This record gives sequence, C-alpha cells and structure tokens, in this order.
Amino acid sequence: MTIDWGLIDTALLGAYKQIIEQLSYIYKPEIVSNVGDSEVTYYIDIHSSTGENALLFGENIEKGLIDVSYGKSRNDLKTWKSNTTILPPISLAPLVNAFTFIHGCALLLDGKTHVIFGPSRSGKTTFILSMLDKGASLISDDIVAVRNSNWFLMPFPKAVAVRNTNDFYFQPQLNKLRMAAPESLRSIYIPKLGLDSYLIHIDSVPGWRYSHDPLKIDYIYLISDNFESDVDLLTFIQYLLAQATMSDSSYVTTLVHIFNLLQAPPFLVDIRNHEKMFQLLHTHHLPTY
Repeated sequence: MTIDWGLIDTALLGAYKQIIEQLSYIYKPEIVSNVGDSEVTYYIDIHSSTGENALLFGENIEKGLIDVSYGKSRNDLKTWKSNTTILPPISLAPLVNAFTFIHGCALLLDGKTHVIFGPSRSGKTTFILSMLDKGASLISDDIVAVRNSNWFLMPFPKAVAVRNTNDFYFQPQLNKLRMAAPESLRSIYIPKLGLDSYLIHIDSVPGWRYSHDPLKIDYIYLISDNFESDVDLLTFIQYLLAQATMSDSSYVTTLVHIFNLLQAPPFLVDIRNHEKMFQLLHTHHLPTY
C-alpha cells in the first residue's frame, strides 16, 4: 500500500512539513501485501494545521480538516470515514473484506510464528521487544492480521506505540526504542486521556527487524495469571471473542480454522514471567519447575 499526500497549497507547505515528515515515517512500510488484485493508495489532503493534535486523524476528519480517500487512482476514489484516531485505516473495504484484525501481537523466532493475545497494558509489547534482543523478528504489534482466504498471518509492520502511561516506560527495551527515534519525531498528545505517545519503528534500533512474509500461525499464547497447556477450542474461542476485532468474515469460523492449523494447542501464560516465556517459545513445552 502507498500513501499520497494529496494537494497541499505550496504557500502553506512549511506549516505541514513536520506533519508530513512524521506521518511519512510512521506509515513508511506496506500495511499488508497483496490486498485484493492490486495495490490500494490512500490520498490524504490536509486543509488546515491542527497544532499539537495534527496526527489525530479521526478527530480531524470529523472537523473537515483532513480528507482521506482511497482507490487505485485519483479518478476512482472512495472516502474513508471512521472513528479511528490514527492510521492505518483498517476499516477500509479492501482490508476488512480480505483480513480479520485481532488485538494482539506476533513474532517470528527460530522459523516459527508465535502470536500473543491479551488485554491492553498486560505486557505484550514489553515482552515482544525483549524477544527482539534475542533474535526474534516482529510480525506485528497491537494488531494481528489474518488473511481470510487461507488463515495465514500477515506482516503488519506498524510503528510501536511507546506511551507515558506504560508501567515499563523506562524499561531497557522501551528506552532503547525511544533513543532510536528520529530527532524530528514528535509525540502525539491526547489531552482528554492525559496520554503522550511516540510511534516508533523497531527497525530504527540496530539489530531489530520486521518479518515481511505471510506465514502460517504455529503457536498461540493467551495472557493469564499462570501457565497452562492444552487450552481447548471452546476456551480459545471464548477468550478471543473478548478481544477487539474487525472482520467482515465469520470470526468464529476463522478462529476454528486457526486452532486446527496450530502445531500445538494454545497456552495460557503469565507474560510478565519473561524467564518462563523465553523457555516456552524456544521449547514449545512448559517448564516443569
């Protein structure tokens, strides 16, 4: 997918330069590969600068300050309307028809894919970043994209959100990510939430990398208070039904197919116990101690 910044008045270009630079950095990778029969381009027209909250797309779309349309060319465009506050606009028809999006994260380690589901602020991103120091590649953070036609896990290299509300804000991996961010990168501040967030690509850190290939899902981990193996299909579906999702396909049917293609039944895990998690991802068996 590509992004076209549309028609911007050259007299106002200076006012938008920082916005365009930041958004170009945040959304530089392809969102997903091979969407439908051809690539889709997002056309973004900026009508007015919005100061510190210039990146809150949902708010600015509602105010008419920013237009987002999509299509194969400028002559065949549809308007995107969504309450989503920041791109990528996964509610666009070419995406939501082709994929199921689930709140979670995924990584590639030793040739196997590992997907982690759980509530927000449960430690998923912190653990994922710690695995990048151990040779893993990031498939996706925050959003897991599954292709509806074959239930493969799709690369979704969106920038990682580093929030000041994160309990691990000064944890070594998060600090490493913050330090690697471009000097021009601004935080996104949401006053009503008191939230200050940076969106940073992990490949800004030397040695950290994205995985770029569609892959079968091998192992799934469901965040809990303890460790348990052999999670059954019903428990798996009930857990995933509680996760935020977006899909025009049958969600339960998709979950059944994913479950049946796993190399082992899902695990319940305490993701804050990094030592046990490291062993589990390497051996695919729960430690006995």
